[in-house]
Amino acid sequence: MKSPQRHNLTHQLTHDLGIAIVNGKYPIGEGMPSEADLCAEYDVSRSSTREAVKMLSAKGLISSRPKQGIRVLPESRWNMFDTDVLTWILSSKPSLSLLKEFT
Repeated sequence: MKSPQRHNLTHQLTHDLGIAIVNGKYPIGEGMPSEADLCAEYDVSRSSTREAVKMLSAKGLISSRPKQGIRVLPESRWNMFDTDVLTWILSSKPSLSLLKEFT
């Protein structure tokens, strides 16, 4: 499978974080690093990080709230019709329960 085309820093960060979430680097229900920590970890600007967080929120992978931080949502909330989410899931080792959602 081809790796997705990289458009800009925001899309690259969205892709990297999406893969990390699907692969379990950030466990479901747990908090993720703050936007400032993600900026430092991935060496990107705050605006790119904010936009990536918004994109992942729209895909249903995370929730970002003031004073609560960024949390990974359960798989049942993920937008399975989103091409990025599908690509990330199928490139990982999806759980049997997740695959059953496609039937």
